[in-house]
Amino acid sequence: MTMRSVPFGDYTRARPMKKQVAEPVAAKLRKLALLARELRGGEHFEITRLTTLKSRCEDPSAAGRFALHLAERSQGRATKKYKPLIATALRQLKKYLASPSDQAPEPLWHALRELEDSQNEIRDTRWGRVRTIHCKEALLAEHALRCATRPRESAHWGYQAARQYAERYNPRYGTGLIPESSSAVEDIVAFWARYHFGRDSKKVVSGRRATREERFGPCQPAERAGKGRTATRVAGTVTTEFTRPRP
Repeated sequence: MTMRSVPFGDYTRARPMKKQVAEPVAAKLRKLALLARELRGGEHFEITRLTTLKSRCEDPSAAGRFALHLAERSQGRATKKYKPLIATALRQLKKYLASPSDQAPEPLWHALRELEDSQNEIRDTRWGRVRTIHCKEALLAEHALRCATRPRESAHWGYQAARQYAERYNPRYGTGLIPESSSAVEDIVAFWARYHFGRDSKKVVSGRRATREERFGPCQPAERAGKGRTATRVAGTVTTEFTRPRP
């Protein structure tokens, strides 16, 4: 059996993963790691390459931890107006994930509504309804909270969090996974590798065989980007429109 570790503070724990489950997971992670290397080499791809993450996010707890990790890594780039809202939201999400229940608590719902209300400009266009987004880090935090408040949709919202974290725009490539996305994809691979394989994560992703000590030791907490697109669909018939360029 392979040990699975969840790298988050006081609720880090290891779980056994059956070999027949571990091997397909490792194969998917190696493909994502190869994708990151290709991006570093100048390639670019459709964002849908990340849909493989939906299977990892079918577990609401795993999806919540994943989205929380991405939101925490990105919150420092948020504009001053949104930082307190994001900090409050992620604090509530972390508290909930440490002691989950069948129903998300009211403070978590309240934090989600606060984030939604902070960017509630929606206008009708000939192509449908468009929501204007001033802070994509706040939108990422929204996706993270929805993994917990809408557990039956956790695969969708976990993917949306990954999409928001990794998608970039450059006039040369358009919007999607472009060379500037490489470090974000590497972060995504690193999270799931640690989540499932603990200290063994680097060797699993690289395809090298781990020693017994490394495996069972202590766990540590045709596709190209679309040209000229600056908006991305996130749910239903509402499209988001960003007011500042993606970094």
